[in-house]
Amino acid sequence: MLEKNAKILSLVPSWTETLIEAGIDVVGRTRFCIHPESKVKSIPAVGGTKNMQIDEILKLSPDLVVLDQEENKKEMAEVLTQNGIEIAVSHVTGLQEASDFLHNLGQRLQNPKLQEYAHRYRQILEKKEKINAELFWRQILIQDAELVAELSRKSIQELQLTPIEYVIWKNPFMVIGQGTFITEVMSLVGVHLSHPQKYPQIEASALKKAMCLFSSEPFPFAKYIHQLKAEGFQGALVDGEKISWYGWRNLTFLESCFN
Repeated sequence: MLEKNAKILSLVPSWTETLIEAGIDVVGRTRFCIHPESKVKSIPAVGGTKNMQIDEILKLSPDLVVLDQEENKKEMAEVLTQNGIEIAVSHVTGLQEASDFLHNLGQRLQNPKLQEYAHRYRQILEKKEKINAELFWRQILIQDAELVAELSRKSIQELQLTPIEYVIWKNPFMVIGQGTFITEVMSLVGVHLSHPQKYPQIEASALKKAMCLFSSEPFPFAKYIHQLKAEGFQGALVDGEKISWYGWRNLTFLESCFN
């Protein structure tokens, strides 16, 4: 257990935002930690999510560094440990895992806000059948009111039979499969992402047979969505941060999807 005023460095964008919202002293971040914008500007960046600058981190003397198994490289955790820095590593594959990590980190940092966030995730899981699909789609579909209406009309059973791909990368095209946080979030409104691999590559010809949800990140599909539609792809741009940023951003989004 650390002191309440412990200095925390986060190498995970969504956890950085969550820690700041919980009132924790975040002394360092990656350049991809962009929220909350008004506060991260004054926090030093120590590299990216895959290539931290250990010398800069050591200068900041953090009491704890927060990482994630998929967001960061294993070698980063090893280097930090070798330099005597305490770490906390998440592995978030669903809402329950997000809740568990928040609860444990809240205990470790003596921060009741993080534990409150953990409890709120558990509440979402308890009432997930009551989620309002229209509220969900209206918030994540960017500039496509027609598709919001179409998807909102479909029952969960109908959506489960609709070929839908959640696209995260281009050149090569990559989509979301089973076993990810995104998979569970999308399943709340009946979207079944069926690929057995987590992040499989897929041919453009196969994508054109499905309804595509082009994520706003990590690939900047916002720049290419009109071109893709002109090439014959069906679907729309979605707010990837609301879907994939486990912690504060995703939590408050899901809470807003109940009547």
